[in-house]
Amino acid sequence: RKSLRLAVALTLPILAAKWGATLGPGAELWNAAVGCHGRLSVAALAAAVCGAGVQGFVGRRFYRAAWNGARNGNWGMDALVVLATSLVFGYSVASLLDCCFFMGGHQHLLFDTSAMLLTFVSLGKYLEARAKARTSDAVGALLALRPAEALLLPSENLRKTAKLLATADDETAPGLEAAFRAEAAGCLAATVASETAREGDVARVLPGQAVPADGVVVLVEDEAHARLDESALTGEARPARKARGDHVFAASTNRGRAFAMRVEAVGGESAVAQIARLVEDAQLNKAPVQQFADAVASKFTPFIIFCGTCTFLGWYLGCVLGGVPETWLDERDPFLFALLFGVSVVVVACPCALGLATPTAVMVGTGVGARMGVLVKGGAVLEAAAHATCVVLDKTGTLTLGKPRLAGDCLASTAPRGWGRDELLAAAAAAEQHSAHPIAGALLDAAAKRRLKLRAALRADDREGLGVACEYPLFDGGPAAELLVGSRQLLTRGGVAVDGDA
Repeated sequence: RKSLRLAVALTLPILAAKWGATLGPGAELWNAAVGCHGRLSVAALAAAVCGAGVQGFVGRRFYRAAWNGARNGNWGMDALVVLATSLVFGYSVASLLDCCFFMGGHQHLLFDTSAMLLTFVSLGKYLEARAKARTSDAVGALLALRPAEALLLPSENLRKTAKLLATADDETAPGLEAAFRAEAAGCLAATVASETAREGDVARVLPGQAVPADGVVVLVEDEAHARLDESALTGEARPARKARGDHVFAASTNRGRAFAMRVEAVGGESAVAQIARLVEDAQLNKAPVQQFADAVASKFTPFIIFCGTCTFLGWYLGCVLGGVPETWLDERDPFLFALLFGVSVVVVACPCALGLATPTAVMVGTGVGARMGVLVKGGAVLEAAAHATCVVLDKTGTLTLGKPRLAGDCLASTAPRGWGRDELLAAAAAAEQHSAHPIAGALLDAAAKRRLKLRAALRADDREGLGVACEYPLFDGGPAAELLVGSRQLLTRGGVAVDGDA
């Protein structure tokens, strides 16, 4: 970013000087002589100083890359950029010196050309780096979901029992579970940094806590099922039910009962860390079109140098032998006149379009994907996607938002008198306001959008896998009535007749 800012800051004065001296306003100021027998103007001096700054400070990274490539016999795109800008800058300096010391003209100073070339290629490099940063930020947000601490049960007997429980069948599991409970009851849990957990350790995950590492569930409290929010990894909004023997992953959140797990993978071996590593490795690889451009440039650069040299020699010999009319030379030195044509060949061959277009395309594709929760591994994936004839999509988290939202509501004829759709939603949201279930979040979001006032729900009871039961005042200041919010099974158990279409 600093390199791009410097390039723009130095290039704009060059353009202002050139076009100001030609078209105005301020043409008299820009064309005012400052030395060299009245032939060196303010515009020429400003362009030379700013052009040298762009070539020296902004072009430094390209010179370094081109030199390293040349040492390895690889004449890539950086070599062409360096060659083109160096020749243009050198030609402009030679014209300026010819003006100052040999009374020549400097009508063909091209400091703006070399500066613009370096600015545009720097813009491409910046866009490429920005695209990688956006994807890295999305991966970083995923890694940030991993908890900093883990609640471990430091007991060797528990470690052995947990290992057996992870693969136990239905016959041996009850006895192992009883032994595990008895051992865990006398074991004092210790809070440690998640990075210090090791394979085989036994961790306890409380409701609302994030899973500290990849592992296997060995015991769920009250012999129920654990409910884990894995939307950060899978995009699935509905919590996944986990029983003994099921795998759990770091960065998922416990939305149900407390459970004990056996750690199997930590740190860089966890699934979320492997996703991050996969994206980072892919970012180091160039898109095929960039690789192709570099491969062509390795053969193209020597050929362009040959063509530019032949062009220069042809025009120079034509000037020396009198084959070029004097009116064409316009009082310029034959060497500089011929050099202009040789430089033009090299500049036209500079692959600035590939240097800017490819990073721009990668930036747009990966940037839009990152904002929508889609991690694009790199430019190679985007390029391959253009040739796809059949695309298979996982609905959840790809075609949908990855979290539930209220699609609609309706009021039954048996609703309390005076109630409308807003009162119905307010009651459901009040009952769910202390629940961590994704559906509760959808109800609360919908109530917030309608700016509904929620009355306090009393004696709320979160019933595992069914819903919530509470006492709720039907009207302000009125008596509380039993309120059930949840599945058909919960309502049926509560004695509520449910319509077949409900």
